[in-house]
Amino acid sequence: MRITRRRLKRILRESILKESVMGHMDGNINNLILHATQEVAEEYADITVDDVLTSIQSMSPEEIADHADPSGVRPEGSQDYIDYFVETAQQLSYEEIVEQMYRLVELGFLSGGYEDFFELAE
Repeated sequence: MRITRRRLKRILRESILKESVMGHMDGNINNLILHATQEVAEEYADITVDDVLTSIQSMSPEEIADHADPSGVRPEGSQDYIDYFVETAQQLSYEEIVEQMYRLVELGFLSGGYEDFFELAE
């Protein structure tokens, strides 16, 4: 099977765009989880994954959407991304949040992680 140059360029452009969007989304999910951990820390002092999950699930779609594009500038056509981001954030599982929280530990925003208990890094 042969692929024309034009078709190959289109495939590459689409895959690069998709990778860029997913990387952007991953960063925004990290920001959302960090925000939720800060809210939990203010309320309970101890940060557990369950409390972070509950905090995210209790957020309104508008509050979650604010984390989809922190700049506040919403270019035309971005509503699809924002809707997808909100849907994805509302469906985060316990395991996905644990993974992101350990990533935040690696980045220096959180510390701990023993038995799913975390603290804000100092």
